[in-house]
Order: sequence, then structure tokens, then C-alpha cells
Amino acid sequence: MTDLLTPVDPDNHASASHRHMTEHLTGPLQTGAVESRIAISTTGAVELTTVTREPLLVLAPARALDGVAWSVTADLPDGTDLVLDFAPGTEAGAYLPLYRPPTDPDTGTAAPFTIRLRLVAVHGAERVAVPAAQLAEHLAVRLVEGITGRVLYLLGAEKQRIRRQARELARIRTIDGAHGDALDRIGAELGVPRFFDTIRFRDPAPDERASVFGRFAFGERRFGPGRSGEITAEGRREPDEEYRHRLDIYRPWLYPTRRQVEAMLNGPGRPSDPNRGLLAAIGVTARALVTDTARPAAAAVHLVGVEALRNPIPPIRPIPDGPIRPVPPRPLADRTGRTGFFEYARQTTLIWPGDDAEADRVHAARYLPTAAAEQVETLRRRLRAGFGFPARGAVGPMLALALDRVGRCRRALGESAPWPLPRCQDPAGGSRYELGLGADLATPGKAELARMERRLRDGDLKLPAEPTDLEPDPAETAALLASATPRPPDEDPDGAWLLQACGLETVHRVRDDLLYVSHIPTFGLTISGPSTTTLGGSVALQARYHAAGEPGSHILLVRGLRDAAQEWAARGRDPWQVLEPPAAQAAWDAAVPTPEAAKRALEPVGLPMVTAPADVAERLRRVPPELMATLRLPTLVARQITTGSDAAIAALRDLLNVLSSQGLSSALLLVLAEDHVAVVVGGVALPLAGLNLAERAATHFRWYAVRIWPTNGATPGHPEITYLGARTEFTPARWGLYAIVALGQIRSQTGTEPYEFTVDLPDGTILNLLQYEYLMNVLAHLHPMGTRVNTWSIRQRHVDLDGDGTAEPVPSNISRTYRQFRRPRFRGATATAPGDTS
Repeated sequence: MTDLLTPVDPDNHASASHRHMTEHLTGPLQTGAVESRIAISTTGAVELTTVTREPLLVLAPARALDGVAWSVTADLPDGTDLVLDFAPGTEAGAYLPLYRPPTDPDTGTAAPFTIRLRLVAVHGAERVAVPAAQLAEHLAVRLVEGITGRVLYLLGAEKQRIRRQARELARIRTIDGAHGDALDRIGAELGVPRFFDTIRFRDPAPDERASVFGRFAFGERRFGPGRSGEITAEGRREPDEEYRHRLDIYRPWLYPTRRQVEAMLNGPGRPSDPNRGLLAAIGVTARALVTDTARPAAAAVHLVGVEALRNPIPPIRPIPDGPIRPVPPRPLADRTGRTGFFEYARQTTLIWPGDDAEADRVHAARYLPTAAAEQVETLRRRLRAGFGFPARGAVGPMLALALDRVGRCRRALGESAPWPLPRCQDPAGGSRYELGLGADLATPGKAELARMERRLRDGDLKLPAEPTDLEPDPAETAALLASATPRPPDEDPDGAWLLQACGLETVHRVRDDLLYVSHIPTFGLTISGPSTTTLGGSVALQARYHAAGEPGSHILLVRGLRDAAQEWAARGRDPWQVLEPPAAQAAWDAAVPTPEAAKRALEPVGLPMVTAPADVAERLRRVPPELMATLRLPTLVARQITTGSDAAIAALRDLLNVLSSQGLSSALLLVLAEDHVAVVVGGVALPLAGLNLAERAATHFRWYAVRIWPTNGATPGHPEITYLGARTEFTPARWGLYAIVALGQIRSQTGTEPYEFTVDLPDGTILNLLQYEYLMNVLAHLHPMGTRVNTWSIRQRHVDLDGDGTAEPVPSNISRTYRQFRRPRFRGATATAPGDTS
């Protein structure tokens, strides 16, 4: 608490009111009230070496006392001790009489004398002696001489107490200064009542733990899922200091931005400094880690044509001078408008870089202003110079501009040979190619990438001083290269550092010799499924993130397991084995019910027990195979698990931590034999396990069906496509041409979901149950409206429920079982318990 005396206080002398009266004396009265400052030596001595007249020695704090009391002991010249007590709230300048020496009855003078001082600071039950060398910084001693001066001091002495009481009343209206009922009144204003209980975690009793079939006991055998413990309450009146920490959350005005959230959680300081925010008040020294960088979403578009009739009658036409013959029906793609749409897009929108009569005729037929047509022609020439396009190749306008920037940057870096581009817009190419939004580039050679990296680092750019036909904007090209961060070919064999700087957000290797590039973020996302259907039918579609260089595999599993294996090895663990699909299914079928000994290792880490392995194997076969993998654990770890040793718990915690940190969502452990244990890992919820490595599935998809031709007609009253999931079903309600759009996001180590921020703590930081409760209430108050706070990592790795000093996962049934600090206020509600008068 800072001094409540503000700089604009007109009462300059504050509690030293006698000094005001002395300053207003006039004429000869001034000589009857003379005041001077007396120094305190480094030994704590106050020494007067001269004769004084009618003296009075007074002493006061040199600064205001807030939240602390002072006790000053003076060793007087007559051998007695005098104790002066200054209560909390005392102002600087609140002088108390220290010593009135004896005076000569005739002259009123006093001989020189010496007084020694001792100071003790009192804060509650704590008493701290202040070194004698520091007394001059804490205390002020003044000498008042003259009868008039002593009378004036006596007349104003009561003002010191009045001002202290006024300061105390003002301070008691603040959270830091209030206590007892005053603190309860502030809590009532904020809707945060005092607690009259505390919470603790109760471990499940032996007869409450999980068992086999049902919630019945037959002799010594138990059945049923059991209980994982619970939060219980015990009666206890909350002390003022703890109550004050809770009120601190709600008192300041709050505008919940990221900076404000970090400031309140951590306080001022650098990331390496200890916590000085709200968490420090409850004993947490580590600074919270706040992340709100949204992960980029990926998009894929697939055109589906819908025919009006299931069995259309073949049209007929008259043949001159001949019989009437039926005309063979057109292909379904033609009748739905797919073929016509692609041809329309090629004729009116796509850019044809080729230098041939057909490409020239297509562009010449477009109705464009002369300046725009000239810009397109120069763009085509630059694309031909920079890339080797296939015959009749065409790309979308935005992709063409991005490729043009790539070609200009390559020329500036000394590479003039055309970059082979073997595939671009292809009506039969699926969601990647059919609209001209992506193209394939030949994988660049290491020598070329090394040359470009070296030239950019050296600043060796070949840019003309003035715009030319092949370089229309040298300044833009220089700015693009300045924004790029070159990397060696071994770190970036695709040259993504250059392509992404030029606006190609997707650089995805589809084969060892091919890169797929696009100006829209796809990141390997594709839509697979039929491209035509009939009205009344349905189309099954699937969205998938393909791993780089491995078509058909899922990037989540490939990348996640690769990085997790490296982290697992870095922890000194033996490598696991990823089973091929046939071996994985054989392992599921060979699983046995979880042995009793293994349960001792699985329960503390939150892994489920398998009681019906045949049912689990059947359910695993219904999970999308590309979204799960089966790992065989090392023999040593398997034996530790099946015997239920303490080392197994540590090994399983390491395993789950490395899998979770790489974005995987669930894990299910299967025991096959004493030295054979498998773990099924998924990017979606697995049978029995659910989402036990993350709060949400690792992949998210949102589907849209947009009718693009014809544009008229009523909108159906029911959705035509299932909105969520990697697989969807499109059931059109109208004929025509539809654009099926899939928006996807994949969970990774960095970034957050949209409208979400993540709060985590450094490794090794442990919260007890009350600290966890406090943090959750802080976050409930701090998060902006419409956003979500992700605390999954804290609940899984940083909470010690049973007080043994080791973090354990908070069971889902109690993760939100804590007391709400702020409660709704209703008429007649009180902030304290009935009968509380303290």
C-alpha cells in the first residue's frame, strides 16, 4: 500500500500541526517557539552538545507506516527507558514527545545530553529489529525550544491521532487495508463471499476402485467402473489474507487482452524473472505461458455435379433425308455442367502461359480493357520465361501472380533456366488441380538451392535499375527477397523459404521429384470421392491430410509419431516399433484383459483397463485406419507394465507426454503377453480411451456445399451435407453444380484453435488443489467473451491432488469440481455466513 498522502495535499506539514502554528507566529512570539532538526548518528545516538532553553525533544517516523507498526525504545539520560509505539497508518511527521530534560529554575536552560534509540518493526506476530546505522532513514528527531513552542505542540498533539484514524478509515476501504467485516463488505460488493470451508481430494477406497462387470460385489470380487476419487469439503473459516488474494482478482478494472491476461497472471518482468502477478500471491513462482497464435486452417474444393433425373430419356433429333435416330446420352459430367464449367473457366478466367495459337486466341477473345490485356500478355511472357508449362496448361490468376513472383526472385538470384511445371489445371485431377488453384513443380536440386541461399546471404542480387519486361518492379522483388529467411538445402530441401515468401502458402511434396504448390493454404489436404451424382442420391466424401511424400498416409500420424519417437529416444528410452496394418490387427485380436498387476501402472496415468478385448478389437476396426497407429513397446517397458512396477508409471508418463506434445489425441494400451504390450495411438477418439491425450480431436473438419450453377432457385430447408468430421455425406436437394468445400485444421505443438488461448506452466511446476482452484477462477474472470481457455496441459501435468509432491492427471469427473469465487447476487443474499460477527 502506498502513502495515501497525495502530492496535492494542501496540508504540507500533515500531522506536524504544531509547525503550522509556529510558522504563523508574529513579532516577539516567534522567539518563544524555535524548532530545529537533530541528527541521529550511525550508532543510534541523539546527542545535544549545547545548552538549550526550555527544550522538548520530539520523535516521528520519517515515512508513513502502512501495514506495519513501529516500537521505538529510548535510553534516557536518567537511566530509564521510554517506549514510543507508532500504530499502522501513522503519517510521516506524527511527532510524539521523546524527552523533556530538567531545566534550571532561574534561567530555564538545560545541560547537554545524549539519548540512544532502538527501533523494532512489528508486522503481526513478526518483530524485526532495524540496525542502528539505518535509524536516520526511518526516524526524524526535532528539538522544540521555548514555552510557547511547547504549548503549541501540546495544542496540536491530538491532530496526529485524528489524521491516523482518517487514514485508517480510508485504507480500510481498500482490499489491502480492510480486515474482518470491512473485507466482507468489499466481497459483497464484488459478489465474492468469504469461504467457510476448504476442499481436499479423497482417493477412492479399495471397494470403490474399477473392476470388471457391474456394480455388484460377489464375495471378494468387485464389478463396475468404480470411482476415481472425489473432492470433499471441510469446515474452515477463510483467513483475511487468503480472502484478500481472491478479491484481488476482481477489484481492478479489466480489459481482457493478451497483454492484460499475462500482466495479471505474471506481473511485470522478463520471461526469466519470477512471477510477480496474481499467481505469486498463492505461492507460484513460475510465470504462466500464454499462447493465442491461431493455427492456420487448410481449405480444399471439389466440384460435384448433380443430374436432375436418375434415368433420363435419350433425346432424339431428326436426320435430314433419313430416319429419326436416338442420340446417345451425354456423359453424366456433361449433363451436370461440370465439363461446361471447366471449359468456361479456361476460356474466361484462367491464365494460359503457352506461346501457341490456341492460348493466344483464348486471351484475345476476352473483353478486357487495353491496359489490363497488356498486363496479362506481359504476365504470360514472364511465366513462359520462368517455368516450363505443359501443353494447354492453365492456372488461376492468383496462382499465376505468385508463380510470377517466384520466377522474378529466381532470376534476381541468378537462376534463369525455366523451372519445370509438369501439371497445372486438370478437370480430372481432383480437388488439388481441377480449379487451377494448384500446380506441380519439379523438386529443385540441392546445388540450385545452395546457390540461391548463398547469393541471398551475400546480397548478390541481379536486379535492373529500371523496370524491364521481365522485371516490372525491382523494388518489390528486392522487398520479397528481404522478407525471406534462407535455409540450407539439408534443412529445407523443397526451397519453401523462397516459395512461401513469394505467396505460395502451400509447399507440399507429393513425390520425391514433385512439389505441389498453391497460393491457398491446403497443407496436403484433399477431398476424395465421386464428382457426379443424381438427384435423390448421395455422395460419400472424405477429407485427408496427406503426409509429405507419402500419398494415402495421414500427416498427423506420420509427423507426430516421427517427432514423438525422437523425443522418446532423447529421454533415454528404447525405440518402439510401429506395426503394419495386418500386424496391428493381429495384435488387437491377441490382446487379453488387463492383468491386475498392470492396473497399478495404468490407473495413475489415466489409461483405461481393457476387460473385453474382442469387443475392443471390433470397435478399433471401425476407426478410420489413416487416423491411428499401433506401437509395440520395448520389451523392458512391457515387463515393467505387466508387473506393475513403479518404473512403469514413469515410463508411461513419458510415453503419454511425448505423444500428447506432438498433437496426438488418444492412446489405448493392450496387453498381449508378459513381454508384449501394444499401444494404439489415434488422432481421434479411440474405444474406451476417448480423448485422453488432448481435450479435442487432433483433426477438425467443417464442410460446406455451395451451389454455383444455376444460381437461381430456393434454398432447401435442410442441410445438404454433414457439417463435421473427416468423412461426410452429400445429399443434394437440387440439381446443378456444387462446390464442396472442406476447411480443416490439425493440432500441432504451436498455435491454438480459433477463438481460444492456451495457458500452461513450465515443466516441473506443481500446483496443489487450492492453487489449481485459484488459477481456474482467475482464468474464468480473465478470458474475453466468446473465447475458450485451454488448460488441458495444466490439468494433466501440473496438479498434485493428493499432496505427495507428484503431479497426476486430474480425472475428468472432478476437473471442474472447485468452488466458484464469484457468485450470482440476488436480493436478500448475504456475503457471509449467518451469525459471523468477526
